[in-house]
Amino acid sequence: MTSVANSHTAPNQPPVAVRTKQKPGAPASPTGAFLSGKNLQGRAGPRRRSLGAIPVGEDEQVRLDAVLRHRNPLLEASRVLLRALVDMPELIRLGHDEALRNLLIDEVNAFERLCERANIRVEHAIGARYGLCAALDEAAMRELARDAIRSSDWAANALMIRIREDNRSGAKVYALASHLLNDPDEHAALMEVIYRLLCLGFEGQYGANGRRQRDRYRERLYQKISRHAPSTQGDLSDSISSTATIQRRPPFEIPVWMSAAVISAALLGLYGYAHHVLDTMSQTVKQQITEAARAVPTASSDLLRQSEP
Repeated sequence: MTSVANSHTAPNQPPVAVRTKQKPGAPASPTGAFLSGKNLQGRAGPRRRSLGAIPVGEDEQVRLDAVLRHRNPLLEASRVLLRALVDMPELIRLGHDEALRNLLIDEVNAFERLCERANIRVEHAIGARYGLCAALDEAAMRELARDAIRSSDWAANALMIRIREDNRSGAKVYALASHLLNDPDEHAALMEVIYRLLCLGFEGQYGANGRRQRDRYRERLYQKISRHAPSTQGDLSDSISSTATIQRRPPFEIPVWMSAAVISAALLGLYGYAHHVLDTMSQTVKQQITEAARAVPTASSDLLRQSEP
């Protein structure tokens, strides 16, 4: 299998293929949660939780058959690592960081074998592996942000380092996405994997202060992918789906604040009209009372005159 170029490459250039050796053997792979069929070594301690019994996962040949049947073989080959990205908060809370990294590297190797056996384009497999490892490292570091010792240990032994890559992935993933967008007909499969990474929270160089730019990349990828794969909005797999799908607004939509303003104005106008009507009626009644009061003394004077001898 090939690999992406190491730290000597420019930080904003897409990954470049170089040859690396594969680890022999095929680890069992899960159908659902990442730890299905896996086992983290190490005793439970004050900062570790015991895993207990873990069911056996599916065979690699079964996974290969699923990859070959899938509309996007690269996406199906990425399924377990995408699931690990979803489960990363819980996996980090278990406290077995080194064992977790080993399992993730085993799964990366399994991903490489699946791509090779399914004849997936080498450059697509390289780009997907690069993005997946970058996203997993970022998710782990995000969870470990409050633990200086564990976060430092993860940074020193990150997946990107384990697969002989640099840690400037935040810029390179977006550089890769920009490159793919120039030729979506050729790279729709890899674009969909990167799109799923963005949907699942990968930020890279566009963190809290650049999410609008990240969302712009995600929207551009979505627009290109939707032309090639109409079912892009479906589940990532039977057991994983994105909770951050893009919300597309209808052609015409009235904002809530505008609706509230219109209703308030209508009620205010109705109140003003009712007040005007009541005021007019009140003035009419007052005028009638005044005229009646004036008529009473005149009638009394006429009666007195008539009664005089």
